[in-house]
Amino acid sequence: MLGPFLVLTASAGAGLPLGAARASAQEAPVDAPAEVRVRPGWDETQPQPFRPTLTFTLSRPLTAGDGRLAVVLDAIDLSALLVQRGTMVTLSLAREALPDGPMSVAVYLVGTDGAWRERGTFALRRRTRVGLDSTGWQPRLAAQSEGQLAQTGVAPGPGARPLPFQDLAWNGGLSGIARRGGWRAEWQSLVVANARQPLRLRTNQLGAEAPSVDLASYSVQLAHRRGALTAGHVQVGNDRLLANQFRSRGLSARAPLGQRAEVTMASVSGSELVGWNDPLGLARPSHRLQVASVALEALPKQPGLLRAELTAMDGSLQPLPAFSQQAVTDRERSRGLGASLSAALPSQRARLALGLARSRFTNPVDPLLSGTAAIVAVEETARWAQFAELSVEALRQRALFGVVTSLQLAARHQRTDPLYRSVAAFLQADQKQDALDATAAFGPVQWQGSVSQGRDNLAKLANLLTTRSRTRSTSATVPVATVFGRPTAWWLPTVTASWQGSGQIGDPPPDSAGFRSPVQRPDQWNTNGMLSAAWQREWLQVAWRLNRSVVDNRQERRASSDFRSMVQAITISAAPSPKWSLGLDLSDERQHAVETQTHAHSRRVALQGDWRPFTSTALNGAWSTILSDDRAATRRGRNDEFRAELSQVLRLRRSPTAPELRVFARVARTRMFMRLGDLLERTTPQRNFSAGASARIF
Repeated sequence: MLGPFLVLTASAGAGLPLGAARASAQEAPVDAPAEVRVRPGWDETQPQPFRPTLTFTLSRPLTAGDGRLAVVLDAIDLSALLVQRGTMVTLSLAREALPDGPMSVAVYLVGTDGAWRERGTFALRRRTRVGLDSTGWQPRLAAQSEGQLAQTGVAPGPGARPLPFQDLAWNGGLSGIARRGGWRAEWQSLVVANARQPLRLRTNQLGAEAPSVDLASYSVQLAHRRGALTAGHVQVGNDRLLANQFRSRGLSARAPLGQRAEVTMASVSGSELVGWNDPLGLARPSHRLQVASVALEALPKQPGLLRAELTAMDGSLQPLPAFSQQAVTDRERSRGLGASLSAALPSQRARLALGLARSRFTNPVDPLLSGTAAIVAVEETARWAQFAELSVEALRQRALFGVVTSLQLAARHQRTDPLYRSVAAFLQADQKQDALDATAAFGPVQWQGSVSQGRDNLAKLANLLTTRSRTRSTSATVPVATVFGRPTAWWLPTVTASWQGSGQIGDPPPDSAGFRSPVQRPDQWNTNGMLSAAWQREWLQVAWRLNRSVVDNRQERRASSDFRSMVQAITISAAPSPKWSLGLDLSDERQHAVETQTHAHSRRVALQGDWRPFTSTALNGAWSTILSDDRAATRRGRNDEFRAELSQVLRLRRSPTAPELRVFARVARTRMFMRLGDLLERTTPQRNFSAGASARIF
């Protein structure tokens, strides 16, 4: 878009009496030339070539009495390069050494008297030297070193590392973005290194062959408006029943289908990969997931009001656990189809989500697990899963009895058939769950409540136990000072109360089920209640908490196998100065086993502090002691712990992004006493001295 003509002139007769102004206007010559106006020949909002040729259009040709044109780019006078033909002025920058980044172009009219009069200032956005509209990148490199200097009170065991030692590790990466027209490219990477073999990234997979420098993650994305192609670590699938945000290494593509729909396709490895091998994660066709989905927005101008999505998934897994997982896995294969629908009112006061999926799953025979044993092959099964969620904002900031009130209600339902399994979603099969939730606000008072129930053995098999679960919970927060209209009254606390009950009970099994003892049928109800109060001033915080929990076992022959516990705690935190702070924790815990009539009592005192004498220097420490005993005084114990750390940060310059080095030294001491009857056991105090450093290079 071409900008308007710009002219900067003084108002005629400014500062003169009205009559004088009229006289001046009458005396002005009728054929006086109009002011020269200048219009740029480029769109100021769009990037131009790195060394462009600028053109200007004058409102009229210059005369000898007008003087000459002058053009200044930032602080560079390029008037000598101007070429004027009538009302067209050209400025070629093809051979000029210009700095990177946007520039300001100022046009002046230099009169015959030598005065410079500005005719306009225009913005000049340029592409980079390689032809991109914009680009930015950010490297990261950090190193850490931590080790133990000395240790006392502990006899070194077999294979213990000799002291002192230091473990060196570092991590770094590169992230960036580049734009050209409607295209955008983004990339990020993370590389980690560790000098010690047991701490390397792929030690669980490769053992001693794990490389010391390894690729932890990377992704590269090329996008154009609503479409995108991504390689590297991606998350695929938006269907919670079939393929739910499965993260792995692979390829993902998204493309629009008109204004209302878009299609997404992805192919990724069956487990999360790290390392330099298999950069696209597609080297093993038998260990791969393929997901495709089509989403339709019925109202594209109001996305989210009515959206439907269809997902298809085909996956095959080999017994290859993820790099951080230590497990013996089995071969699995599943494929399925899922559909979901979400709708909402324009005001978002009511929202609905529905989902349905069917998955066909099988366990192919794995010779590495079965060996020579004769096993019964697993039959391929196809099962259903479904969910429904409805939330309604019944009241939104409505006055109720003179109090601003909000109320939100929600209902949830989910069912997974027996033997339902999808390799790209982690759901528990043979489960049905229903729940009701409520959230309310009465002025400053907040309240939440929830009721849920569930069951298993949906096929009602006689040889399986049917277990029913239920949960009830409620909580409320009352800022007493605000309720009574005294927001500055710090001595009035904020009170929070909560209660939760959960239990399981098994249906009476039939005689043919093979359950030999009533103890095999679960029947338990657990409750947990909490009451707390908190006071806060500018530099002081005080909190008190009371917690009581009960495990009520209602099984036949074990009705007295109950447990009760109660905990009281007080926390005091003070920070009267930005340079130092203190904290004190006091707690008292009592436990009672009803069946054995045993009692346990423990008391804890902890003190922690932080002192910063200088901006880059910190000293912090903590001390705690725990006293434990039972009512019969046959067991008493005491455990003391102390730790302290001194750290110093060194910076090359005062900037948040400047390289910095942090060095620290730590000392820790533990001591334990235990008395069993008349026998006193005392352990040798253990002391540990360690030190290390961490550096952020960029």
